[in-house]
Amino acid sequence: MIQRNLKFHIDECGIICYSGNREYRKNKKKKFQNSGMDTLRGFVRAMIFEGYIVQMDENEIHAIYQLAASIANSINQIAVRVNRTNNIYERDIEDIKFRLNLLWQPLNFLKTKILQLKH
Repeated sequence: MIQRNLKFHIDECGIICYSGNREYRKNKKKKFQNSGMDTLRGFVRAMIFEGYIVQMDENEIHAIYQLAASIANSINQIAVRVNRTNNIYERDIEDIKFRLNLLWQPLNFLKTKILQLKH
């Protein structure tokens, strides 16, 4: 069945929209609000050219970076001690394993979120 009286309009960003599709407009507005961008025009441009707008908490990324740096520092200290004394202690290895586990948890979460962007 062909509808002859379809109503289209050009929205505030210059996008041609079917006027009857309220769900589309509602979803577009929600994505814009969640993007953290200042203007709808900038949001639409970013979506056209980049495809995704990802808003990340820089504090969480910084915490992951600090944890990785802490692990690297611990490994360097252990390496210096081993080179000096030819002794390696089990508690040092356990500490590194524990810290690595703390690092893998947020990294796996981040990976999962990034992979969800593909779909």
